[in-house]
Amino acid sequence: MSSGRSGEASRDQDESAFTPILRQLWASDPSVLAVSFVDFEGECVDYCSSLAPFDAKVLGAHMTIVVHDVVARFVRLGFGQPHHFHVAAGDREILVRRVSDDYLLVVAARAGGVGRAVFRALERAAEALRTEGEIEVPAWEPFEKPLDVEVRPSLGASYAPVAFRRRDERTPISDVIGWWLDDDEGWICFRVRVAGGRELTLAHDPENDRWFELTDSER
Repeated sequence: MSSGRSGEASRDQDESAFTPILRQLWASDPSVLAVSFVDFEGECVDYCSSLAPFDAKVLGAHMTIVVHDVVARFVRLGFGQPHHFHVAAGDREILVRRVSDDYLLVVAARAGGVGRAVFRALERAAEALRTEGEIEVPAWEPFEKPLDVEVRPSLGASYAPVAFRRRDERTPISDVIGWWLDDDEGWICFRVRVAGGRELTLAHDPENDRWFELTDSER
């Protein structure tokens, strides 16, 4: 079935150090139509789009207005700081990822096209933008940086996790329940058990040698 997406549109501004990051997110799934990186005044820092540049930039500017309002309302209601927004409409879906208090990452996609691959690519892009732009990780950021994981030799997957560390806290792994390959991402995933019987999923990205904990919705 056709994605309905044309190739990348001609740009109306020079590429920046952010362009490859945004292009990788745009290319993560054929349903993605436009990606824009905007500041909180609605100015487009950079973008990658199969839509007209004006449309991609206007969408980003409009979403800053929406985010200003929603963040203020959530905080007043005592819900805390929102970090993601996902709006599904009849023809389009909009994803917004707050990179910091001052920057947003906005994705426009075909209706029904936003899946696990897009969400994961969104997270990678947000982290990469912070690194490239030397943007401080905000206090409300819910996701940890990649984990520091200790491994041991294993017959099945060649290696298996023994323990992982967040900040200064080391968590031993009591049992590796199973492992599998994520064909979409190329990751090696391990379902493990830690103290107290809690189970969680750790994923290793061999290409970049990075470990992450996956939520059950991401599995």
